[in-house]
Amino acid sequence: MESVLTNSQSLGWLAAMGAGLALLGIVLAPLWAIKLPADFFCVERERRRRQLESTAGRYIKMVLRNLLGCLLILVGVTMLVLPGPGMVAIVIGVLAMDFPGKLHLARRLVSMPAVLHSINWMRRHAGKPPLQLEPAA
Repeated sequence: MESVLTNSQSLGWLAAMGAGLALLGIVLAPLWAIKLPADFFCVERERRRRQLESTAGRYIKMVLRNLLGCLLILVGVTMLVLPGPGMVAIVIGVLAMDFPGKLHLARRLVSMPAVLHSINWMRRHAGKPPLQLEPAA
């Protein structure tokens, strides 16, 4: 009987954490999608950004962004089974992270019709221009 009580408490905590993460993702995913520059997925913009960053600040920023990205990906996976924009949160989590091939992976995820439509719908309602996607090289 004690193990059943322990398991039910664990399930309760997991459900509460999942609901909290889903609510966080429902708020963060649209905000981030709206704040993205329309040319975020353009290769030339990424080159300019990398040239402007200093070395010391880049590592600190990379660690913080990767932690936030992992959290958003977990939130997105949670929202695949709970209500909320799960794929959008996963895309934004990938965008927040810094790793080789990120832009290519993010472009592939965002170019999925349902994801692109959702992001551009959020942007349109916020008065922002739609995302510009370059054709795959």
